Amino acid sequence: MSIVASVISLDSGATSSSSTLTFEFPTITAVFSSTVFGERDAGDVLPFQLVLDHTGASDGIAYNLSISDSNVIAPGEYDLELLLINLVVPVISSDYRTTGLIATDSRLVLADDSQVDYSVRLDPDVEVADPSQSTAITVTYRTHPDSKYGSSVSIVANPPVQPTWSIAIANIEIAAISDAATQMDEEATIGSRIVYNVTVQLPQGRATDANVRVRAESPNFVIFTRLLSITTSNDTAVTTDLVGSFDAAAIVLVTPTQECRVDLGVVDIDDTSPQSSQYIQLMIETFV
Repeated sequence: MSIVASVISLDSGATSSSSTLTFEFPTITAVFSSTVFGERDAGDVLPFQLVLDHTGASDGIAYNLSISDSNVIAPGEYDLELLLINLVVPVISSDYRTTGLIATDSRLVLADDSQVDYSVRLDPDVEVADPSQSTAITVTYRTHPDSKYGSSVSIVANPPVQPTWSIAIANIEIAAISDAATQMDEEATIGSRIVYNVTVQLPQGRATDANVRVRAESPNFVIFTRLLSITTSNDTAVTTDLVGSFDAAAIVLVTPTQECRVDLGVVDIDDTSPQSSQYIQLMIETFV
């Protein structure tokens, strides 16, 4: 910002001159040390490190520094697990879940920096197979501690890149067992009964409107008839909102001779269970 001071005339005669005074605002840069965290699931803790540098031509102090994250606002995707500013535990606002404000610093001087160690724990009901998640950090500061002065300007210094990660997806395995098959011949014959054994390995988190689809690659040769059974690895760790639990799951014949679907409702996988240890297993009967 520049202010030009001018003198238009003097008593001795017409003349003019001017001078320019330039105000250099303090410049803060905010950069995460690491930004790619790969595949995670519910309950995982992700450690971030945000470095704030006071750089540039100005030796002015950056006042009323604040760090907020809109993704912690309820219902958020994760919760604050740990916060350190220069290895010191700050006082965290009790309402950060509704405001997003997680840290403040009264002043940051030239050539000074702040290291913010910031960890989050993914929520227990984080949606399984969410393709992309990230923090939403915003850094703001003012050029003067008192906003009533004209030189108190609010400046935003957001990180150019936010940390990102993805939520793990389910892994499905399927095996077909025919009552006409032998050790030497795995092909089913006309009229034989085939049971599809479908196992869904589940990451921790929540699967909304979960369903399993089985589709015959050769239509008009297989008739889907019924769901024989459905079991889980642990009835406490793997639950559904279906009235009657998984016993209430029913087969839906999308195309009787080609595709069926089993609706499982909203499935929750306990975030305290070991990763990749939980599953749902379905036995589906068909005839050739």
